[in-house]
Amino acid sequence: MKLKEKIFSVITLTAATTGAISMINRFVFARANSHVFPSQSPSSLPSVFSWRFGRIRYRKYGDNGKPLLLVHSIHPLSSSYEWDRLIPLLTKEHTVFVLDLIGCGFSEKPAFLYTNFLYVQLINDFITDVIGRRTDVLCSGNASSAILMACRNNDSLFDHITMINPESIGDSMKIPSSASRMLRYYYELPIIGTLGYNIAFSKRMVTEYLFKDMIGDHTSICQADIEQFYNTAHLGGANCKRLYASLCGNYVNINITNAVRDINHSITIIGGGKCSGISECIQEFKQTNSSIESFIIKDAKQLPAFECPELVAQYIF
Repeated sequence: MKLKEKIFSVITLTAATTGAISMINRFVFARANSHVFPSQSPSSLPSVFSWRFGRIRYRKYGDNGKPLLLVHSIHPLSSSYEWDRLIPLLTKEHTVFVLDLIGCGFSEKPAFLYTNFLYVQLINDFITDVIGRRTDVLCSGNASSAILMACRNNDSLFDHITMINPESIGDSMKIPSSASRMLRYYYELPIIGTLGYNIAFSKRMVTEYLFKDMIGDHTSICQADIEQFYNTAHLGGANCKRLYASLCGNYVNINITNAVRDINHSITIIGGGKCSGISECIQEFKQTNSSIESFIIKDAKQLPAFECPELVAQYIF
């Protein structure tokens, strides 16, 4: 075979492979977006906060007492769905606001770099422009760092802060490295990076992740819940991967040591007893700020508000 024919064959095979991968990616996103349950459609968050960096979906529940803002963790699988079982238990004594963070759920997912300060700005702007007064906050996972930094930035907007399984102070210090930057660049690639994302968030991988790391009591989650988490990670098409790329690159991290030490507000940590390292994480926070209170829910993992909402509600002030 002549050289030109070999080159032509390689180019043809490469083009065909690239086209096939692109079609697979399109199919995955189209299928996920077509299987959204009616109870978890954009209409479940009917209000829109037209923020300067993207449209934010949210909902207000009740009008009873002090406002309480629920902030889910910063992750492609995360959304306001995390709070669905807890909200009815909170509306008796609070005016509850729940939102999908930018890059998550039904909120807009712009194709840019996601950083901790982006979420700090979002939280402060949302409280200022939507809630309009000092509020309590209940947050989950790595969103805790954004809440703490937002409070340090403007403490007049916050009252009591409750954090569920916050990221440890040590983990929050991890900064972008050469390896993490390369991983970010890989996931941002148009076709191959999108395929890598779809593999990382395939139905099998999502199921394993939920059962292994997120849910302590496996009877508390059903197939419909797994479908919802899976669909959430694919809503909006390929831009979903941009948040994941930023997380892999450690761009959402920030050193929260000074914020934890300096904040004078009441802070409570709720830990899942089955979460690896939760006792050490809580101890680290208390060593930095001795006024922090903590409670452990023995049989829960990363999502106690989803697994045992009644127990979590007991600790909400």
